[in-house]
Amino acid sequence: RQQAEEAKRRQQAEEAKRRQQAEEAKRRQEAEEAKRRQEAEEAKRRQQAEEAKRRQEAEEAKRRQEEEEAKINVSASLKFANSENMSVFEDKSTYVPEVKYKFIGIVFSTYIIIEIEKELYIIDQHAAHERIMYEKVRKNYYSQGQKDSQLLLLPDIITLSHKEMDIARDNMAKFEKAGFQLEEFGENTIKLTGVPTMCLDLNTKDLFLETLDEINTVARTAKQEIEERFLATIACKAAVKAHMALTHDEVDNLLQQLLSLPNPFTCPHGRPTAIKMTVTNIEKKFARRK
Repeated sequence: RQQAEEAKRRQQAEEAKRRQQAEEAKRRQEAEEAKRRQEAEEAKRRQQAEEAKRRQEAEEAKRRQEEEEAKINVSASLKFANSENMSVFEDKSTYVPEVKYKFIGIVFSTYIIIEIEKELYIIDQHAAHERIMYEKVRKNYYSQGQKDSQLLLLPDIITLSHKEMDIARDNMAKFEKAGFQLEEFGENTIKLTGVPTMCLDLNTKDLFLETLDEINTVARTAKQEIEERFLATIACKAAVKAHMALTHDEVDNLLQQLLSLPNPFTCPHGRPTAIKMTVTNIEKKFARRK
């Protein structure tokens, strides 16, 4: 009986061991299957992400292409009296032909809509005026004659940090070339007594500080880039802002100046000043044409 019981126990132990091995094998199989499912799901997610990325890149490429097609091309659209564009900032004796356009309106107090030779132009009033102001600032900056500058009724006494003062000292000549009249006024202090005429109605202290900040973002060795950022900042602050109501005469003056510039296509920061829509573009939007 004892031998029979031992044999029975051994048999039960072997059966338990086989069950345990079978369960472990089953767990390993289930783990492998779960791993394969997870890998398949990850591969599917990667594939979907790649497809989404390709679609996004294709959409961006399409948008860029549409923006390029819609970019204003004034030189091809406008018929001047002569074949060359002339700047409104040349000598007044130079004849600048008036641009003929149909004024449609202003939307969102920001975008001017006009029609020129059966083409629709949407013009960003801030970007457009910024380009005009940039040309004025640039002309004044590089002029060898007397600078366009106006004395302030009360000078601005501007306290600077040590770093800002170093930047101001290094770029004092640039400010003077642009029409600013300034001098050191004690430790880390600048006395601003005059500014370009176009800046007279601005907060001249903030203008000076923001221009210093902009210069500080450029490496000191990049002289040309510093000058471009310097001039662009002044032009940006002097330009009319979005949502600023303009009269019809102000709109006409802005457009005549803009459309007579050598480069009216972008603002100094590289943004387009206007977009163009042809009849074909509009018909496609309404599904009248493929």
